[in-house]
Amino acid sequence: MVTVEFAEAVLARLFVIIGGLVVAVLMAALLAPYFVDWTGYKVSFEAEATKILGLPVKVAGAASARLLPFPSLTFTNVRVGEDSENPVLTVEKFSMDAELAPFLSGQVLIFDMRVDAPHGVLTVDKDGVMDWTLRPETPFDAGKITVENMVITNGLIDVLNEASGRTHRLEISSATVSARALTGPWHLNGEMLFDGEPLRVDGATGQMGDKGLMPLNIRLIPTDRTVVAELDGSAKSKDGKLSYDGKFTLRPATLTEPSQPKLKNGYGVVADEETRYRVSGKFEMSADALKLPEYRLETGPKDDPYVATGTGQVTFGATPAFEFKVDGTQVNLAAEATSNVSAEPVDRLKAFRQFVDTVPFPAMPGTLDVNLPAIVVGDTTIREIAFKATPDNGAWRVSGLKATLPGRTKLEADGLLSRGDKFGFAGNLLVASNQPAGLANWLTGSVDASVRRLEALGFSSKVVLAPEIQTFENLELALGTTTFKGKAERRTDGMRPAVALVLTGGALRLDTLSALTAGVLDGCGKSRFA
Repeated sequence: MVTVEFAEAVLARLFVIIGGLVVAVLMAALLAPYFVDWTGYKVSFEAEATKILGLPVKVAGAASARLLPFPSLTFTNVRVGEDSENPVLTVEKFSMDAELAPFLSGQVLIFDMRVDAPHGVLTVDKDGVMDWTLRPETPFDAGKITVENMVITNGLIDVLNEASGRTHRLEISSATVSARALTGPWHLNGEMLFDGEPLRVDGATGQMGDKGLMPLNIRLIPTDRTVVAELDGSAKSKDGKLSYDGKFTLRPATLTEPSQPKLKNGYGVVADEETRYRVSGKFEMSADALKLPEYRLETGPKDDPYVATGTGQVTFGATPAFEFKVDGTQVNLAAEATSNVSAEPVDRLKAFRQFVDTVPFPAMPGTLDVNLPAIVVGDTTIREIAFKATPDNGAWRVSGLKATLPGRTKLEADGLLSRGDKFGFAGNLLVASNQPAGLANWLTGSVDASVRRLEALGFSSKVVLAPEIQTFENLELALGTTTFKGKAERRTDGMRPAVALVLTGGALRLDTLSALTAGVLDGCGKSRFA
């Protein structure tokens, strides 16, 4: 699931690339011999860089330069912006080395550039307009300037979003940038933190087109998570508004993820590994929202996947929120996780639990609306699934859940589905089975003789289903034609499982009691949550 942090992280990465362009253009101004006075290069640099950027540029620190054996320049404490106290960009130190020979043919080749501790501030107003855009007035051909290697260390970019009232910080631990020409293609690879979240970024562009479009391909890999996002599209800036449209893929990360992207046609990132599930589709991103006009979820083998489709939207603004709809044919949860294990119920639960923990959890309010004809969990097909889910303090708040389980069993539920170490469910549960033996076999992997004699089974209750305890309060139970009310509890936190049962109602046969404990309580406890 795509979160607002994820979407804004993509925007921030675009800002990084723009920042790299700014620095590279700024460096190019230093090198062009027809407008830099080498005897007074510091003053010339400030004047020409100001003209290029459209903002005042000041070198407040030391400066040094040499021409032989190759042009080399170093500046410290560079400040860009109208307000000297609050500049929009500062660079603690940068230095660069260029080849001398290409100057003779009008080429500029920067073979080594080092940018230390850059700090940029970008403000995006309520209309999505950035306060700082390039206004190039360069007397040189940007296509003749090459940056072979630029290393950025200890960088910061603060993005002030006036629409949401929040400030996001991108910390660049280290990044390497190269460009065949300032007009592209560009490549960026780096380790970063976005609002404290570690992230590896691989980015590549094509050349700037006639309509101001730049092909842009980005791979985002959160270093402490299991999801890889790959985006392939075109970025553009119109009237100061940045947008990025294209196609995306979301898939699990693997231990063999390459540290560098594979290149396609000089700039594309290619992913060719078989994965457990894949989400792909189209996206439209702006400062206001991330829209998914269509997406497709596939699980299982690529040549014969289970498929679900849907639409989605993440709105930014003052109160970010998401809304996703899932429908389609059927989906297979954690197919790979169950392909090499037995079909025991506990294995199905393990696969489901792994799936729940693998799905990216949103850090904002929103709604997930699911309506599927079937979900395959291991060897089991659960049919007619419909529910809505919203995030709630690290768990999923599920409402209106309806499904058909094995044994011609109808299930309805509302409650809280917890993740991670607190995995479990707490809420209201209704189960009605017309084939209790089939349900018991699915729950426990076996069928007690007393269960086989039951023609029908049903109950409704307020439940807590956790690894060590399962409780049923306000229990209303129907066993065949006999009905009861009461409560039940099963604990597995001691040496042996213990069951406590209090019921009032009609006559209760001993074998019916056995069916209840073996087929219902023991099934819900031992098989589904142990």
